[in-house]
Amino acid sequence: MARTASKTAAVHAVQDDMEANEASESPVKTESPASPPASVSEQAPTRKRGIVRKLLLTAVALLALAGGAHYGHQWWLDGRFMIATDDAYIEGDITNISPKVTGYVAKVNVVANQHVKAGDTLVTLDNGDYRIAAEQAEAQIATQKLALLRFDAQIAAARSAVTQTEAQKTALEATVRGAEITLNRQQDLSSKKSRYPRRSRQRTGDL
Repeated sequence: MARTASKTAAVHAVQDDMEANEASESPVKTESPASPPASVSEQAPTRKRGIVRKLLLTAVALLALAGGAHYGHQWWLDGRFMIATDDAYIEGDITNISPKVTGYVAKVNVVANQHVKAGDTLVTLDNGDYRIAAEQAEAQIATQKLALLRFDAQIAAARSAVTQTEAQKTALEATVRGAEITLNRQQDLSSKKSRYPRRSRQRTGDL
């Protein structure tokens, strides 16, 4: 009986120790006092920081997009044609362009790798020599026009001289005809005078 009672007391003592250990190991829940609500002055900097962060992120995104677009444009124009290799041959179409006239280049109207089409002006030539030649040709044309006018005046004068000469010829022909008529009359009168004295002599001899 005594041993049974002692065992029972020992079991209760062990259970009490285990409960005490569990109670000491379990955390003690303490209620914290409710924090007071943040004031408006404390919330304003937080909102400003959020807006600035959004603006910075938007600016970074726009810069990245612009950089990507620029890189894509450069790649489309030049980058896709650049090939790196240690053993390669390059083949390209070369077109020689030459003007119909010679002269010094005054201006180049295109840049490297610019797309052009038929009819576009590639270079502009200096027109100084051709302008001087054109002015000289115009001066020669004016001189020739003056010469033509002088020739026309000479032709008109020659025509008037011809007309005057023809009039003088007509007058001379009329004078010649008048002289011929006068000569014929004188010859007729002379012949008649030479016949009349012979007849009178003959009549006198008869008497």
